[in-house]
Amino acid sequence: MKTLLLLALILLHNGINAQTPGTFIDHRDGQEYSTVTYKIQLKDKTKTTMTWMAENLNFETENSYCYDDFASNCTIMGRLYIWSAAMKACPEGWHLPNDEEWHQLADVFGGVTLAAKHLKSTSELWEGGAKGTNKSLFNAMPYGHATLGSGYFAFTLNATFWSAEDIGNEYASDWVLSDWDRLIRFKGHKATAGNSVRCCK
Repeated sequence: MKTLLLLALILLHNGINAQTPGTFIDHRDGQEYSTVTYKIQLKDKTKTTMTWMAENLNFETENSYCYDDFASNCTIMGRLYIWSAAMKACPEGWHLPNDEEWHQLADVFGGVTLAAKHLKSTSELWEGGAKGTNKSLFNAMPYGHATLGSGYFAFTLNATFWSAEDIGNEYASDWVLSDWDRLIRFKGHKATAGNSVRCCK
């Protein structure tokens, strides 16, 4: 009876929160990542699932960098990639999410106007009380970004993730979580912006 009750509570929990945690091992370098699978609804009302990494990618490629150029920061924060590197960095079977997939993720947690609150971690590292609820288990941390030739910026202030969405010759979409509840779409310079990567499938 207790087992059935526990199972029912787990199913109820997953139904309410629409996500299931997991893990993934990147066999290219043996690193293990937390993942989370979300129940989503597509534009045609079809229901499906989408799995995202719940940690920043830390696979070393050309044109990827550690915050402040300290290798230990990559272990903690993941790497920062220029866009062309980000497009190739995900493991086989995974990919860099496009804008539609970012919107699908946001829709699980109230749309872009509210989603950042639930995608952000509960860490006190978020400056000025900007931490989130982490209801999503996405666990976004304020690890900032890079601008090649200028340095590293916004540690404790924001998390900036690449999208696969191309915006002309020089720019691509990126998605930013900061001190707002809103998940904000900006554009990053393909050749000079160094952003974090979350792979999905």
